[in-house]
Amino acid sequence: MKKNILLLGVLMSCFASTAFAKQLTTYVTEWGGYGASGYPSYPFDGSHPSQYGDTTVVRNADMVQKVKQSDVVAYAFLQVWNPNSAQAKQFNVPADWAGQLHFDDLWANLPGWSAKEGPAWKTFCSAVGHGSCAAVQQDCSSGACHPALLRYQDINVGQMNNFGAFVNLDDNNGKTAKILAIGGANTAANQSVSTDSFQAIFANEDIFLASLSNWMSNLSNMSSSTTFGVDYDFEPPTDANGAQKSPDMSTLTDYASLYQLVKNTRQKLDSLGKHYYISVTITCNEGYLDYINRSVDGGWFKQIAPYVDHVNIMTYDMHGPWDLSGDPGAVSHIMLKNPTFMQNTYAINYGLEDVVNKVVNDYGMPVDKLQAGIAAYGRGFAGVAAGANANYPGFDQSWSGPSNFDVQYSNNQVGLLPYKFVNTLLSQGYKNYNIDEGDGVIASYIYNPQAQQLVGYESPEEVKTFCQYIKKAGLGGAILWSMDTDASASGTQGASLISTYKDNCGAV
Repeated sequence: MKKNILLLGVLMSCFASTAFAKQLTTYVTEWGGYGASGYPSYPFDGSHPSQYGDTTVVRNADMVQKVKQSDVVAYAFLQVWNPNSAQAKQFNVPADWAGQLHFDDLWANLPGWSAKEGPAWKTFCSAVGHGSCAAVQQDCSSGACHPALLRYQDINVGQMNNFGAFVNLDDNNGKTAKILAIGGANTAANQSVSTDSFQAIFANEDIFLASLSNWMSNLSNMSSSTTFGVDYDFEPPTDANGAQKSPDMSTLTDYASLYQLVKNTRQKLDSLGKHYYISVTITCNEGYLDYINRSVDGGWFKQIAPYVDHVNIMTYDMHGPWDLSGDPGAVSHIMLKNPTFMQNTYAINYGLEDVVNKVVNDYGMPVDKLQAGIAAYGRGFAGVAAGANANYPGFDQSWSGPSNFDVQYSNNQVGLLPYKFVNTLLSQGYKNYNIDEGDGVIASYIYNPQAQQLVGYESPEEVKTFCQYIKKAGLGGAILWSMDTDASASGTQGASLISTYKDNCGAV
C-alpha cells in the first residue's frame, strides 16, 4: 500500500511540474547559415558550409541545446508555386506546378550531389513532386552567373543541407515537433512572395493539400518518432517602407479561404493515420483582427479552434521606424502594455495584453489554443533627443529615421538589431532601461544620447513578466522569432530569451 501511495505521489509530482508548462515554438531560418561580411553565421547543426563542394559537417551546440528547450521548432520558410506571379512569369514556371510546395533556396536547403546525403535527397525530391525541389537560383554552371529556374534533380545546385539537418535534429525522444512554416513576411526585397504563395494555395487547394500530404508522409518515413506539421504564416501585404497596408474586402475573402484551408488540412493529414501539428500565425493589428474574425460565420477564431493545435499572434512589430504619422515617437515594438506616460497619438495604441483580451474575450478564442509572440530582435530609431523625462530618456520622443549599425551587428538591415548584440552595445555608450510601473517590466529599450539612437527590444526581465502574464491568463504558450538572433545559451551574450522563457514559463 505504501508503495502504491509513493507511486501516486511521484505521478502527481510529475504532473504538477509539467501540466501547466507553457509551450514554446521557436523559429529557425534557412538563411541563418550564410552570415555576411562581418556578420556571424548561425549554421544548422549537421549542415555543410556555404562554400561550393565543402562537405565538412558543421556543428552548432547552441542550436542543439535550444531545440531541446523548444516544444516545437518551425522551419522558415517554404513557399508554394504561383505561375501567375511576376517572378514566375519571368522565368517561365510551368503552369502545372501551381499549388506545389517547394524550397525557395536549393543551395541552402539541400546537399550537393557528392555529399553523403545527396542520393537520399534526390530520392526525396523525386517522391514529393517535380516542382518541389526547384527554385529561381543563381546558375553559374557556364561561368558567368545569372538567375535561372533550376531543378535539383537536373543540376547540382545544392550545398548546405539545412533542411536535411533540420529533419535530423534530435527531437528529444519525440517531445519536440518539427513543422514547416509556409509564407512569412511580405517585403519589397522578396517581391511579396508570401502573398503569392497563399493565393496559389487558395486557387489550387486540392493540389496543394496533396503536395503537403506527400511531404508529410515522406518526412515521417525519414523520422518515424518525430511529430511533423505545418505552420501557415499568413501576413498582411506591406508598403515600400514595410508598414502594413490597411485591411479591405479582400482580407475577408483571404481569411475565409485560410479557415477552409486549415479545416481541410486537418482532415487531409488526419487521414494519414497519425497526428500532425497545425498552427496559423497572424498579425496582432486589431484592424486586421476585426476583419479576420468577421470573415467566417460564427467568428473565425471560434470556428478555426477545433482544427488547429495553436493560433499564433505576432505580438511584436507594433511600432517601428517606417511611418512617422503612425509612430510619431520612438518606443518599443513589443510591450505587454503601453506605459501610462506614453502619448496616445499612435496608430497602434495598445499592447500585447489588449490584443489577447480582444481575441479571447471579444472573439471567443479558446485561450489555451492561443500563443503570443516573443521577439529576439529590436527595432531602432535614429535622431532621437533625450527629452524631458529623466527616468526614461529618448522614449516617446520624435525620430528622423531608422537606426543604423555596423554590418557585424545588423547584417545590413537598417532599423533592426538582433537581441544577441544588445550586450555589446551596452559596452559602447548605450544604457538599458526597463519600464516597470508596479506589475513587472512591461517594456525595455537601450538608448545612446550621443548617437541619438533608441532601440526597443524584449529583455529577459520583460520575458519574465510575460511568463507571469500568460500563466495567469491561461495561454497555451509563445512563439519566438528567431533562434539565430537570440543570445547564446552559454550566457556569453547575456541571458538567452529561450532559456529565460523555459526557466520562467516551464511550470506554475
